[in-house]
Amino acid sequence: MTILHFGLSIFYYYKSFNKQPYDAFRFFNEAVNSGNWFEFFGLGSKLITFLIFPFVKLQLSYFTIFIIFAFIGFLGYLNYFKILGLKERTYGSLKTLIILCLFLLPSLHYWTSSISKEAILFFLTTVLIKEWSKNKVVSKKIIISLTLCLFVRPYYFFIILLAKSVALLFKKELFRVKKTFFLGAGVIALVAMPVLISFLKIENFDSFINNYRRISEYALNNGNSSINLLESNYLERLILVLSRPLFIDATSFSQFVISFENLILLLFYILFLYSLKQTKFAISKFKLEILVVFITALLLILFYSIYMYNLGLASRMRVMFIPLLLFVFIAKNEQILNTKN
Repeated sequence: MTILHFGLSIFYYYKSFNKQPYDAFRFFNEAVNSGNWFEFFGLGSKLITFLIFPFVKLQLSYFTIFIIFAFIGFLGYLNYFKILGLKERTYGSLKTLIILCLFLLPSLHYWTSSISKEAILFFLTTVLIKEWSKNKVVSKKIIISLTLCLFVRPYYFFIILLAKSVALLFKKELFRVKKTFFLGAGVIALVAMPVLISFLKIENFDSFINNYRRISEYALNNGNSSINLLESNYLERLILVLSRPLFIDATSFSQFVISFENLILLLFYILFLYSLKQTKFAISKFKLEILVVFITALLLILFYSIYMYNLGLASRMRVMFIPLLLFVFIAKNEQILNTKN
């Protein structure tokens, strides 16, 4: 996995110099050509430039910063394995060994090994899971991680809060934890709501519709792997988020390679659903942090299916929920972090 992850990082590094520079190269050039650090303090992509600005001014090379982000993403995988106790456990289940191999899917490492929001969020997610697995409602790491999530992708911050809230509702006990969390989450959500509204550029319902149309027009005018949002339905976009491009969609070599991955993922979804059916979908029996991870993955899938307009973007966003589903399956299959409650 180490060879795959950093090998793909180097591949991405060289690929980012093409005629239409990737976001990673754009972030670096913005920092190089500016003398004002705080002009980049903001939401989304601006924050990535803000984060790398000091490294650029310390004259670290583009390649060095690239590898730093690749290492941050790599720590996310190590955190997953640490929570699952891979050092302490010997896995005898063939199903679990096969699912563990899915952590080697190239696209997962491709998108988490560059100067990107995905590398940061992927790592931050595992920090939150680790902290919550220690039965901590709040800690310095949780506060810092959630704050960074809010600035990198505000909607992701709210999805995590919602997932945690829904997970707590499934639990009949944990009264003190519920009271503390709901009170804190309510206050935080109210304070952070203006950030989300600013990020989504929503002033009223009409502006929401206009933004949706603008995204659709952008999709149709940029790239050959886009779909028409206004003419597609939610189910079509849900399938796009989960498993496209497939072989029938492939129009390039990269899409053809990704279609193999997506076929594997389709088989995984079937296995995952069958596994849930065996337990009669008794997800309330999961330990709290596993339930949070599972609900977060579901909410992300449902959210992305609202606006997903591009096959390449779908492949990239899959990084945000596929590792979560793999983690839940392994934890459930090996009865790790499960309780009788």
